[in-house]
Amino acid sequence: MGRILFWALIGILVSIAYRSLGHGAASRRSTPGAGRRDASEAMVACAVCGLHVPRSEAIQVAGGGASAPARWFCSEEHRRLGAGSR
Repeated sequence: MGRILFWALIGILVSIAYRSLGHGAASRRSTPGAGRRDASEAMVACAVCGLHVPRSEAIQVAGGGASAPARWFCSEEHRRLGAGSR
């Protein structure tokens, strides 16, 4: 039993050393930006809750001219709620 624990501990230490030297991170760096959004995309705030969402995912409601600019919403529900608050 003691030998199994000893070799398991050695395996864990080798794995940690391998990752800390950057060998494990090289495979994660091979796909740059994987799972990330384009950092240059504009963000807009929801008119109801203030949550910032990417412009491409936000719902825009056109304003009524210069006095009422366009409004952005994070979801269809907030668009409905915001329509009554004009």
